[in-house]
Amino acid sequence: MNLPNSRVIKISKRKAFVIYPTLRKGKKYLAKYFGKMLFCKKCKRKYFILNTTYKRNKRNGYCSKCCYKGKNSGNWNGGKRITNHGYIEVKALEHPFRRKSGYVAEHRLKIERKLKRFLLKSEVVHHKDGNKLNNKVSNLILFPNEKEHKKYHRNILNGRFQKI
Repeated sequence: MNLPNSRVIKISKRKAFVIYPTLRKGKKYLAKYFGKMLFCKKCKRKYFILNTTYKRNKRNGYCSKCCYKGKNSGNWNGGKRITNHGYIEVKALEHPFRRKSGYVAEHRLKIERKLKRFLLKSEVVHHKDGNKLNNKVSNLILFPNEKEHKKYHRNILNGRFQKI
């Protein structure tokens, strides 16, 4: 059997080897163990992992990024995240006004559940106490548009009426 000068990978049931030509007396080829064959937890497909990356493997038994997404990910926190603006977003793939990433602002979802309808894009939800993480229904006010919301803020600043 003639092997080319480049390295060839041979994979057995649980181990992987590199086979390459050698100049040692009495041996034509040298094999070196360098990885493991594992089975994906989700799709049950075989995949190969190097010994050097086995201990610090981020995928934890999944063959690819596709199988490691969502609930299988080590970073999964129940489909919630906090945006750069300080609002909580929830994963809602079936929502008609979700972002491209599939997330919707939690305060909008809470008002929608209370009203039993989807909010219009023009409608604005306001936090009474100013805390964007406090999404209790009693702390939220719904305005029909941005103009009414700004009017409310203007009146509070001018002292015409107290915060609700």
